[in-house]
Amino acid sequence: MINLNELRDYRSLGDTDELERRAKQAAMDKRKQLEQEPTTMDWFTSAEPYGRALKSLGQSRYSDDSIGRNTFDAIGDFMTGQGAADRRLEEIQERQRIESLPTAERNAAIMDKSITQATDTIGVGMLAGPRAIGADLGKLAEAKSLAKAKTRSGVDIGAGRDLTRVKTGWHEQAPGDWVYEIPDTGFKPKGGAVNPLASTMGEAYEHPEAYKAYPELANMPFKMDVLPGNTLGEYNPKAAGDRHGVKVSMETSPETMDTTVLHEAFGHGVQDIENRVGGTNLGGADAYKQIKISGLEDDIAMTTKDKHYKQILKENLTKELGDRDYSRMSMMDKSKLRTAATEKTQEQFGIDRMRKTKQEMEDMSSHAIYESDWGETESRTIENRLKAIKALREQGLTDAQINQKVLNSPFSYDIDTDKLIDVGGTVEEYKRRSGI
Repeated sequence: MINLNELRDYRSLGDTDELERRAKQAAMDKRKQLEQEPTTMDWFTSAEPYGRALKSLGQSRYSDDSIGRNTFDAIGDFMTGQGAADRRLEEIQERQRIESLPTAERNAAIMDKSITQATDTIGVGMLAGPRAIGADLGKLAEAKSLAKAKTRSGVDIGAGRDLTRVKTGWHEQAPGDWVYEIPDTGFKPKGGAVNPLASTMGEAYEHPEAYKAYPELANMPFKMDVLPGNTLGEYNPKAAGDRHGVKVSMETSPETMDTTVLHEAFGHGVQDIENRVGGTNLGGADAYKQIKISGLEDDIAMTTKDKHYKQILKENLTKELGDRDYSRMSMMDKSKLRTAATEKTQEQFGIDRMRKTKQEMEDMSSHAIYESDWGETESRTIENRLKAIKALREQGLTDAQINQKVLNSPFSYDIDTDKLIDVGGTVEEYKRRSGI
């Protein structure tokens, strides 16, 4: 049960005593009823306005403090009914602890929590979109409305990705790309083992729900082939013409082949059908790197040639000189003067930040760029979910039970979403602007 006494820690925000008193009273009036029926969605209407006020207060006062904002959001959700039973304060605190861990440890903790607790499993589905047959577009509209919600005064109180997903089944993946999950429990080699002579996905693998949503997936070209280097598989989009389809290496193990096919066909293949952010390869990552470095070099050069920059540099030189006589200064002092004025001007115009970003891009490997691509991260997540399905089955859960738990836990990638990039989109936009 969320302890509303937590509000006492936030009195420094302003005069919230009356809000706190009313909120606590409304909660106490119904607390006993809630404890008797912990899963009820008939939440107390007398507390709802105060819950919404708390959410708004947290969003506006804690815009840069995720823990403060999440706590207010949790209490507000509890009072308005948006959070349901799993928005208990102790669970919010546990999620905050996990979120504070480094990326690798955080993902390991999420995976461990998901697999070992029967009530909190990770999502286990491919990501479908609005073009799928049977997609609930009404729920999609509701999801978009929830995400964009604002108060009358304009304060953003839009639901986060996990809450939107729980309430509607949809969430926004990359910006503008809305998705819902189709469980991959029905995915398996046709007849128990992949036929090496199969020429379509439908001949090689079963996945009834996916083929129902996207009939073209069943007819997608499939081929087991000898691929270069350590390549396990590849997907060529519809735009590739005769090369369209999925290829997998003949030398991969059956288990690796399963996850590779899921990655290529039900990850990149669906991205292609939905026309959303897709995957890339190391060649694309190399091109992205050069485009970004070249762009930053151009930005730096253009900035230093700008008339306004030169004017500010001149003003900074005058300020640094002060009442000293420039003609009487030593060469070393003149050099220090110019350096100090230049550094100050470059900081004012963000050139130091651009140079730092350029250096970071130069130090970043092509493989790291590839791994950070939106489409690759999505497909890698789908691939990893097949392993989770197998782990849940080993616990004795049926496919029906696994499917019911798809939305029980937060959706997460193995890389923070604010660090994900659209490699292919950047390269294509560069080619378009350059007339290539």
